[in-house]
Order: sequence, then structure tokens, then C-alpha cells
Amino acid sequence: MTFNLFIAIPSGDNKIFTKTTDSLLKLCKNLDLEYIKYSIHFYYGSLIPRIRNDIANDFLKSDKTHLLFIDSDIFNFDKYILNLIKKNVLVAGCSYPIKSYNNNLLLQNIKNKKNLFDSATLYNVNLFSNNINENLDNVDKDGFLKVKHLPTGFLLIKNTTFLRLKNKVKKYLDNNDEWIYNFFDVRIYNNKLLSEDYSFSQLCVDNDINNYCYISSSIGHIGINNYNGTLKKMLMNFKT
Repeated sequence: MTFNLFIAIPSGDNKIFTKTTDSLLKLCKNLDLEYIKYSIHFYYGSLIPRIRNDIANDFLKSDKTHLLFIDSDIFNFDKYILNLIKKNVLVAGCSYPIKSYNNNLLLQNIKNKKNLFDSATLYNVNLFSNNINENLDNVDKDGFLKVKHLPTGFLLIKNTTFLRLKNKVKKYLDNNDEWIYNFFDVRIYNNKLLSEDYSFSQLCVDNDINNYCYISSSIGHIGINNYNGTLKKMLMNFKT
């Protein structure tokens, strides 16, 4: 299959971190070496779900085959773009640490005399099973695990995914009176409030579309600190 990427970077404050920019440049180099076509688009707005919907609708009007979301506060993602592309599924992405340290994990590191901040974060992902061993056993030969919810920080979505889902979501008129598909909707699902990224993942699950997570990625997340780590390592730490 020929790949032609619509790379979209949304921002709520019209800013992008230098580490993100550095990784973006490296990602472009990796794509150039593989002769993969792409275009880069920056979006700004006060409401992130609306921005993501605008991006998805602009993507569908383009000739691109895949939409790649990159958040403006992550880095080291350039190393994993080819993993997502070669997987060649409807939805594939990477998880990364949330922007805080977990007190229980910090205490565990102290108890075990490990580096205080080593694997001391939880991850932006919801798994199908609470059984760690079961999740690790279900990782496929390419290093991917089917998950319930993926973040949109580094997420590759095939155009046919949106085509399958467009009749499953509501539409609204934007300021230019253009109909916009509400793929990324903040909503209550089974009595829980889902953010726009998890809501999209749930929409996929409900329509028999798998969300594949590459669990060996080590993508950094910029907050008060630079939060690093891999989902696989965290799961291995809890393996029984």
C-alpha cells in the first residue's frame, strides 16, 4: 500500500515545545528515507475536541491515506513512526506517561532501593484486562497490544476508519456553515466521562475497529518534568 500522511499538530495555546519540534524534524527525515509522502499542518484553538474534528474533516477532504496526530508536548516519537506504518491497521498508536508521578510507585522504588523516578508514572491507555500477565501474553509478534482506549498524542488513523465511522456520529455546523463530523466527542459512556481521545477509541471498539498500541515505545511527555518510560516496562514490573 502507498502511504501519504496528513500530519496534524493541534495546540491549545499556539505553542510547540522545542523537543517536539526536534522529534518532528527527525520523523520527517525517517519518512524521506522511506520515500513516504507527507504534509504537515498546525492547528490552534481553545477547544481541543473541536480542533481534532476540524483536522479529521480537513483530512477527509484531502488525498492523504493516513492521519497522524502528534501532540505539541511529546518527544522521541520519531523512532516509532515506521512501526505504526508497517503494522498497516486502521488505528495504531503509542502510549506515553501521564504528567505526574504516582505515589505508590515512588514508594515502591524507595522500598526496592531503585532510582526514585524509574517507571514511577502511569500511562495514557486503558487496557481490556486488569490481568497484567494476560495483557503481556496478548502482545503480538510486532510488539502491539489491542487496547480499549489510546491517547491521540501519537496516533495513526487510516482514512477508511473515518469513512466507516462517519455515519455513526453526529454532525454540527462550524462558523462557516460547513458540516463537521463529531468524531472526537467528550461524552459520558457507561457512567464515565470520556475525553475526546478515549471517546474516539470507544467509538472504534463499538464498531469492531481495533486500537493497536505499540507497547515498547519510549515517548516523553513534557510537563513540570520530562516524564519518560515505556508501557511494556511498567507492565513487566507488575508481572507475577
